Amino acid sequence: MISKSRLAASAAAIALSVAYAAPAFSQPVLEEIVVTARKREEKLNEIPLSITAFSAADIEKKGFKGLEDLAKFAPGIQYSNQGGQIPGRYTSAIRFRGMNVNSDSPSLQLGSLFVDGVYVLGGTQSIPLNDVERVEVIKGPQSAYFGRNTFGGAVNYITKNPSTSVYSGKISASGATYDAYDVSASHEGPLVQDKLAYRVGARLYSKGSMFTASDGGKLGEESSKSINATFYATPTDNLKIKARAFYDSDSDGPAAGGLVPGYANDSCTGKTITTQDPAAPTLNPRKYICGQVPVQGNAISAVGTTRIIDTNTSLRSPRTALQGFPNFLIDSLVNRANPAALNVPFIDHIGLERRIFRLSGNADYEFADGYTATIQGGYNRLRASWIRDFGLTAIDNWYSKDPQDAKDRSFEARITSPQDKQLKWLVGGNYYKQDFIQSGSGGDVVDACTPTVPTGILGAGTTASLVPGFATNLDYRNLICRTAPALFTNTLLQNTDKIKAKSVFASITYDITDQIQASVEGRYLDNKASTAVLTPTPITKHDKNWLPRAILKFQADPTTNIYASYAKGVIQGSPNAQIATATARELAQYKAAIPNVAAELPAESLNMFELGLKKGLFDNRANVNIATYYGKWKNQKGRGVVAIQEDCGSPAHGISDGCVGFAGGGGIGLIGQPATNVGGTPFFNLRNVNVVGTSKLWGAEFEGAVAITDGWDAKATMTYARSKYTNYLANFLSAAGGVAAISGNKNYAQMKGNSNPRFPKWSGSLASTYTADFNADWKWFIGGDLIYVGKTFVDEPNFAFCKDYWTANTRLGVERPGFRIETFVKNVFQDKNWTACARWSDFDSASSISLGTFNQGAAVSPQDKRQFGLRTSIEF
Repeated sequence: MISKSRLAASAAAIALSVAYAAPAFSQPVLEEIVVTARKREEKLNEIPLSITAFSAADIEKKGFKGLEDLAKFAPGIQYSNQGGQIPGRYTSAIRFRGMNVNSDSPSLQLGSLFVDGVYVLGGTQSIPLNDVERVEVIKGPQSAYFGRNTFGGAVNYITKNPSTSVYSGKISASGATYDAYDVSASHEGPLVQDKLAYRVGARLYSKGSMFTASDGGKLGEESSKSINATFYATPTDNLKIKARAFYDSDSDGPAAGGLVPGYANDSCTGKTITTQDPAAPTLNPRKYICGQVPVQGNAISAVGTTRIIDTNTSLRSPRTALQGFPNFLIDSLVNRANPAALNVPFIDHIGLERRIFRLSGNADYEFADGYTATIQGGYNRLRASWIRDFGLTAIDNWYSKDPQDAKDRSFEARITSPQDKQLKWLVGGNYYKQDFIQSGSGGDVVDACTPTVPTGILGAGTTASLVPGFATNLDYRNLICRTAPALFTNTLLQNTDKIKAKSVFASITYDITDQIQASVEGRYLDNKASTAVLTPTPITKHDKNWLPRAILKFQADPTTNIYASYAKGVIQGSPNAQIATATARELAQYKAAIPNVAAELPAESLNMFELGLKKGLFDNRANVNIATYYGKWKNQKGRGVVAIQEDCGSPAHGISDGCVGFAGGGGIGLIGQPATNVGGTPFFNLRNVNVVGTSKLWGAEFEGAVAITDGWDAKATMTYARSKYTNYLANFLSAAGGVAAISGNKNYAQMKGNSNPRFPKWSGSLASTYTADFNADWKWFIGGDLIYVGKTFVDEPNFAFCKDYWTANTRLGVERPGFRIETFVKNVFQDKNWTACARWSDFDSASSISLGTFNQGAAVSPQDKRQFGLRTSIEF
């Protein structure tokens, strides 16, 4: 926990305005926000859902840049740029209410981002907030209205409508230490007075490096350039039409991340852990982290130093150069052509190149005294190339390239009845089509050094190729490598999918009395998912589901809203690609290791109950929103690992290690025969397979706001999120180590009683701003934030966790109508805890190097260092 002195200082920075507050109240009121989470306009404090809403004024006042900032002030949601296991902006994952998912596929996510109600296909880190009028964070299953991937919740960005009568513009700019800047500009006005208007905007964003790698390269550099255009038409009083286009280009360097290796930070050896797995009731794990993942300055890196944020930043590999192949990485990952099915940006550096293009539009037509017909549609195209140091350490060995090419189209039509009637209804339909191609599971991988004989024995055809500076790494002393580095190409056979989804949805709301309202909503979803679409025999899974939601609301008085609800969410079923494509001999091995493994996985379902209270206080000078929930998650996808002697030429194995013709050396197995080593012994490959399980979820969310005076406000949030596996298999820490399993028991697989990783049990925030007159024209303001994030487990066994942490931000500035300037400090007390932690294989240790999964560790992302900056905005 944070020290008492630091906590007191943080609170003092936030509450400094108390000394200046006026002694008497002048009847201030909180901003009233209208939301559209149920496809109609409703006041935030009256809608019977758990929603956190941010207005454009909130976003500017706190200097929010994206979803990562917003999530810190919204209970029930967790989001960081390390979406998956690897740091950086390549993958994204929005987590709700204690849940976690281990898939990069957009089709299998817990929550999704929408812009004006249109689903966003990836790239959520790059969507700017300069064109946003309001953000709604909606917790709990939202399938009834939003459909796509809203299993745990949804985030909806509502963009600004340009004025049809007045020209105006705005320029916003910020600069901060570590070469950070963010500049945006927009202009809007009528093309045809009162009938047709435009809004155009652009943004330049750059985040400089805060960390330097041991090879001298910069870590954590990010840049984005985006433009957007909106056209808004009101040809008649009854018809409103809006069309919007968005283009974004991202170019990032190597991510600021690293690996805390288990073998170098072993806190497990000597401990005994009790489990609820009858096959392994006690464990004696080793070579891993049991308890807190050591923080910066304490953790030991793979090369024996305390520098964890340290990966390779150059494609000029010293190790391949010593082996006589100085351009091997460039030839393999840069100059080698991508498969014809991919159309992705060119990349010539470690990092990310991404291009995003989006089109969306909607039209509302009001007729027959209050009925509204709405049509909306969207198109998303995301193309990305990502080259990374796969091992996340300073050791020069594993690299990969992971291109991604995705697009989708959607169309929706609905009719809404008048909202001032006792009976209100809505009915509509939606069509969605998605094509997703990703060279995942390591993509095209370069192995710079695979040992072919035991360490310390120099055999024929091998050479010792140590990199200077790594002599302290015991695992790498006298490491013997092949004479040539190896390239493992990804065939794109499995990490591809196509989605075709059709649905109809409807809702009925009836005011039983002036105080009691009942709503019944639902969506019938017909979802067809095809995986391995680039193979001669794609695998198809067809799901049909009814997704209901029922709400009972009691408006005790104009300021008190009590509600209870039930909602169901679904994540589509999916083929178990390794099992579905296995040969008969391979399948028998899978079944022997995991008896209930199946070629098809059923749809995941979440049944969630929610009870909430929204209360206004002191003549709307304050309000509190409290929501409690309980959910049961069925068919939750778990991951198992099985060591398989595959058949050469099989769909899963192809021509690789253990088969004749493998470019890197390989074995002696022939097509159709089991893979074997050169000596004739079986060659085993570790393969991931999915199995299903169950969890239960429960928790509470709190939001409170108060307008103390006309110029002084305060807001607080709190999240308590619990999850517990009731039947869930994940044997990675057992199977990964073979006969020397990290868990200490090769039979350990049942996670019953453990928590879902990556989501903190406790989190919260406190924010306050005080504004006062400086003179007749100017006001001055001071504000600050205090943010708490509780500890998070890095894996399903709950062996390791990342420490809880506090951060504080402050702001001081002046403003007048049309102009605002402020100074700010982020991470005031230079907190150095990890912001994200996830289990990751220690590919760079010598005992792992041939299979890549013998040792394990925690992939970590650091807190941004303290930044001082200046922010300004001008309206004209």
